[in-house]
Amino acid sequence: MPEEKNFKSLEKTLKKSQELMDKVRRQNEKWHGSGAFEQDITSARKLLGEIEQALSDVVAASSQGSFGYLRNQDIEMEVGRAYNKMSSLMSHLYDDVRRLRDALTKGQSQSGDIQAIEIHIQQLISNSLKARDYLLEAARKNID
Repeated sequence: MPEEKNFKSLEKTLKKSQELMDKVRRQNEKWHGSGAFEQDITSARKLLGEIEQALSDVVAASSQGSFGYLRNQDIEMEVGRAYNKMSSLMSHLYDDVRRLRDALTKGQSQSGDIQAIEIHIQQLISNSLKARDYLLEAARKNID
């Protein structure tokens, strides 16, 4: 049966991403139009790589191993949709971070990019939790 442990790495990384975003938001409030520094951008890029790896691990687990007995077309389609949505959000986040770095190097306002990153992180967290809950519920129904 799928367990919450299959999602722990993703949840931990998303939490670190949210903490970094909170820090950048506070910095942006203190220095309006700024907020992200080179170290923050480096951390964000690293976290994006960790999120990608954690997402890949969850998808791999859903198609084999601990989720293997859930081979049901509806479940596979739902996992595919969730993964596609999260991949799209990851693409947006990479673009957001790139634009944030460009604004930093050009001395331009970062506020819009910071806001976009916040929105996309919240969407990614929400979609990740929905996908987790869906898979865990599907596993429970399959066992019952």
